[in-house]
Amino acid sequence: MYNYPEYALKANEVFAKLDWKNSGQLPVTKVNKKTNKIDINNHTVISFGSSSYLGLHKDRRLIDAGIEAMQKYGILYSSSRSYTYLSMHNELEALMAQMFNKPVLATIQTTMAHFSAMQLLMLPGHGAIIDMQAHATLQNMILLPRALGLKVETILHNDLNMLEAKIKRMQGICKKIWYIADGVYSMYGDTAPMHELMQLLDKYENLYIYFDDAHGMSWDGINGTGFIWKHLVTGHERIVLATSLGKGFGLGGGALICPNQEVKDMMLRAGGSVVFCTQLPVQMLGSGIAAAKIHLTNEINALQDKLKSNIDYFIQLAKKFKLPVIDFTCTPIFFIHCGSQQFGLTLCERLIKNGFYVNVGIYPAVGPKNTGLRISLTALHTKQEITNLVNAIVIQMNILMEEYGLTINDLEKGLRKK
Repeated sequence: MYNYPEYALKANEVFAKLDWKNSGQLPVTKVNKKTNKIDINNHTVISFGSSSYLGLHKDRRLIDAGIEAMQKYGILYSSSRSYTYLSMHNELEALMAQMFNKPVLATIQTTMAHFSAMQLLMLPGHGAIIDMQAHATLQNMILLPRALGLKVETILHNDLNMLEAKIKRMQGICKKIWYIADGVYSMYGDTAPMHELMQLLDKYENLYIYFDDAHGMSWDGINGTGFIWKHLVTGHERIVLATSLGKGFGLGGGALICPNQEVKDMMLRAGGSVVFCTQLPVQMLGSGIAAAKIHLTNEINALQDKLKSNIDYFIQLAKKFKLPVIDFTCTPIFFIHCGSQQFGLTLCERLIKNGFYVNVGIYPAVGPKNTGLRISLTALHTKQEITNLVNAIVIQMNILMEEYGLTINDLEKGLRKK
């Protein structure tokens, strides 16, 4: 079972020994209003590190709506939603309910959606099975229900045989069995095996699934409802979906898509993210309403098509140059395996000097020997920018491999997702 304090202390030890001041935790001093250009370390670079996959965070309509809301209500409406709240919450949730055709609860963070849902839905006497690569927020938020009596077990990543074996063992012991997973996994960009999971739902009547589809939101699905909802369309009474408004949606915050109104009402009455937290910032509510309206038009389809064209183009180039990409699933996230931590950090630093920024996936997000470049594509990127990035990676990776005495086969040996 995931142990965050243990991971965090180990990560602190690892980073203390690494030279990473020029490749991680970098302050951004300027952001271009229309493109992915940012300024870091006195370099203007094209960022391939943003999770705003459709570029909606730069849309003038979202910006103006956020400003208008702040001018009307102030920067902050500081109150628990249990007492009083801005009516814009109702408008945002109504628009999102149109998108999903299910009741929606907007939360200040996706993490806080997990906080409410897991405590109220995953109870003593229930069982939970969590994918080992499920997002850290899921791993952390399951700890409290576990301490209160929830039986929790872990499976290897997307291992359906192990999942079903654990489901069978929990039959007769646990009233409900929850499977907890991501829709699109945040490091490697691979996805939950939806067809097989739906078969398991049909087979086991006490099986429930809790998905975090933060990285699937907006860029995929009808009305931008995401990777998971693309496979459900009308939802499922035994599936609860949490998602992010801070990635493809273009602003910040999270949302819980409830299987029915009863679950939403319970979250409003007793959910920790409602009772004990402040509500969504004013600007996010205003911008969120504008974003939701865009999602309910055909404009979202054009943005999705632009991004998917970029995804296909990157895959084509990465395969052409035989880059050690862990997974070629058609999502905006790609992970180029580097192996050692210093190799990955140095490669990132050199790419910055060549005009490109990419995130470094490093322990504890991945294994200590599985550091890599985590590339995020957006609808704002041009084909030329993608071409130039791939060329820069090929050149700098070849130079570094020679310096480290490595070959491409050495990097490919470490390719693994489990």
